[in-house]
Amino acid sequence: MVRKSVPARTQLALRVLLLASCCIPVPAAAAPPQRVVLGNGMRVVLAPDPMASGVDVAVWHPVGVRDERDGRTGLSHMVERLAFRGSAHVKDGEHRERVLASGGTLNTNTSADHVSFWQTVPAEALATTLALEADRLAGLTLAPAAFEAERRAARLERSRGERSPVARGLARLWAEAFAGHPYGRALAGSEADLGAMTLADVQRWRRERFAAGSAVLTVVGRFEAEPTLARIRETFGRLPRGARAAAAPAPAPPTGTRRAEERLEAPVRVLFAGWRGPGAADADIAAMQLLSEHLGAGSSPTLMRVLAQEWNLALAAQSGLDVRHDASLFWVLAAVRDDADSTTAERVLRDELGRIAREGLSDAELDRARRLAETRALFGSQGVRARAQALGEAELTLGDAARADQRLEGWERVTSTEVQRAAQRWFEPGPSAIVWALPTASGGAR
Repeated sequence: MVRKSVPARTQLALRVLLLASCCIPVPAAAAPPQRVVLGNGMRVVLAPDPMASGVDVAVWHPVGVRDERDGRTGLSHMVERLAFRGSAHVKDGEHRERVLASGGTLNTNTSADHVSFWQTVPAEALATTLALEADRLAGLTLAPAAFEAERRAARLERSRGERSPVARGLARLWAEAFAGHPYGRALAGSEADLGAMTLADVQRWRRERFAAGSAVLTVVGRFEAEPTLARIRETFGRLPRGARAAAAPAPAPPTGTRRAEERLEAPVRVLFAGWRGPGAADADIAAMQLLSEHLGAGSSPTLMRVLAQEWNLALAAQSGLDVRHDASLFWVLAAVRDDADSTTAERVLRDELGRIAREGLSDAELDRARRLAETRALFGSQGVRARAQALGEAELTLGDAARADQRLEGWERVTSTEVQRAAQRWFEPGPSAIVWALPTASGGAR
């Protein structure tokens, strides 16, 4: 008998349907997005969804801390903060007020690789929202008073983030693992750079990096593609292309393990360990994502079981894989018991990752990791905002928005051999960085 293969998306939909006992409706597979490049170079991604009740409009700029230089950090985040402080024909705060009055919501985001501005609004507010975004892109009104207010807010936000032990530990881990590369910097900029920043710096950075020619516009949800594209050509297509930004430097390869200590207001010692991994477009990324699911996800994550249950070294443990354009970081944090030896905790962690590099995953372990990744992706992509986020990130980091919908098929193609090869490539050299977060009154790692 010939057994016919069932597509990965269909398999997952059937599994979810059974688990939900017919109580949770499973949406049909999304249609591929339409991608158009305007005459000024702006990329437009359209993803109509007749089942949606609203529409998400977002403008993405491929600029972030990855593009900034020493002494000039925080500029991208400052442009983001000034997004709703007025533009050519819209007064300070009016953009936000009009979106909220329509029944919509809005926000901004800065990452290491991009800055985005988005609004999710009722379908009838689409035309107004497109006009607001085009006006903002044509020129923000960067007033001195608004700049000073947002700089104070940025510095306050930065100081609040430093009070979180986990946030500080992970920030220090990135700084050590990517020492000498922009990914090691804080997204909001250093305190010294924020203090020295001027309005002229921000205006120049915006002209150089936030032009239409390098931007991506995503429209996702309930709308008609043809008239919407015509409106986009009319409102965005006439904007000037702007300057072509210089490419960011590639990260230098790691050279051994960097070690550091942080004093934090925490009740126990926390071990942070990081391994530098592949960038978003690397062939190993799917295998690394499944390795991350195996090690840190589900009801019984592997690292938690090994560190806490088998070795009785940790009270809690978690891990993740943060993927960026040029590189990624597989990180682990473990709250280490008072009576545990720090050297043993590090060794057990390295040994577990080394074991996977030597032995790979069993078929059952790999299949479980796939299902965890698929379920997370399926439920994490519901709603027009989530789908717009996935499409925009795929367009910027991979050069093709449609690849956002190909993750399930990519995971299904990963073999045990590929997982083992990825583990050997990225885990066997050892951690790129080790950071011990110690309670303020502690005498050091034991």
